Amino acid sequence: MKNFQFLKINILLLISIVMFACNQKNNSTEENNLEESGLVKINKDLATKFQIETQLYKPEYFHPFIQVKGYLKIPPQNKATLTTPVGAIIENIAVIEGQQVRKGQILARLAHPDLLKLQSEYISLYNDLIYWENEYNRQKNLFEQEAIPEKEFIKTRSQYYSVKAGCLASAQKLELLGLSPDEIVQNGPVDKVSLKSPFDGYVESININLLQYADPMTPLMVIINPEHLHADLIVYEEDLSFVKTGQNVKFSTLQFPGKDFDAQIITINKSVENNSRAIHLHADIHDEKNILIAGMYIEGKIFTGDSLIYLPETAAVEYEGQLHLFEKNGENDQSITFEVINITSYQKVNEKFVIDNSTAENLKNKNLVTNGVYYLWSEWKKHEFGEDE
Repeated sequence: MKNFQFLKINILLLISIVMFACNQKNNSTEENNLEESGLVKINKDLATKFQIETQLYKPEYFHPFIQVKGYLKIPPQNKATLTTPVGAIIENIAVIEGQQVRKGQILARLAHPDLLKLQSEYISLYNDLIYWENEYNRQKNLFEQEAIPEKEFIKTRSQYYSVKAGCLASAQKLELLGLSPDEIVQNGPVDKVSLKSPFDGYVESININLLQYADPMTPLMVIINPEHLHADLIVYEEDLSFVKTGQNVKFSTLQFPGKDFDAQIITINKSVENNSRAIHLHADIHDEKNILIAGMYIEGKIFTGDSLIYLPETAAVEYEGQLHLFEKNGENDQSITFEVINITSYQKVNEKFVIDNSTAENLKNKNLVTNGVYYLWSEWKKHEFGEDE
């Protein structure tokens, strides 16, 4: 009977050991990303002195980004440099820098004998063209009837094409001056020409003065249309793999401190600058372009991926490839006890400690220290190395 009772006690003891081992295994599985490595006990006066604070952990998220700089620019198709194909005197300037203008609006008036000469040359070429066109058509009919030799027809055709090319070139010069070749033929030459705006926009710069002589093809004015103002951003070679079209951008300017503007990457240059090893990106600005000006210096962020979970810097100490956190374990009237939690699976992104979903889930609702971790860490290390307080 005694042997039976002894055997029964041994069986119960064995069952208890097995159950305890299973519980320990389950706990280990639940915290597979965390390692508990000791306790730290401090008195409450020191906790107050070092402003140790705790808070139930809740995941915090952020979007990874790349820091960028650049300038606001206007694409070349929205910027026009106005010139004159012939030398002229500036008789009148009708606008000032910064003024809004409409397409076809007169900006300045030019005058010079060369302008009259250009119109006279066109009228002469136009009349020659009419003569040679008629002569060409007449000889073409005769040639088709074999009434004239081919050599004579070819000579006439060559002269006709030559006069026609000269007339077209002269007409294009007049059109560059804002003159209508047809009106000149019908009404005769004019002694002044008007410099007109090619599109709606603003006067960016004026490079002439009243009564100044303007050389041919010298820039007189620059007209811009800021409707397609965009952010020209600079990214360095090592960050290029993180960047793609469609990514969102937030940027700010010195002129509007504290205000962020939204944009989106639309193009990425296909060449790297030799000296700086930088690549230019172009981002379309979503709104509020009316308060921005071309040439403004900007700083911003390109958001390069989905949101990540991170630990606040005030809640962790990084040491020898591990993060050390402290969980409040208990307290009494004199002291507070903290348990040390080590995390080995993490990344450093944008100066933040990024953890995965399973680690965040294991930390959920733990009462973690959010301020004063460095003091607790030093106390833990001191005891770990066997130093006295």
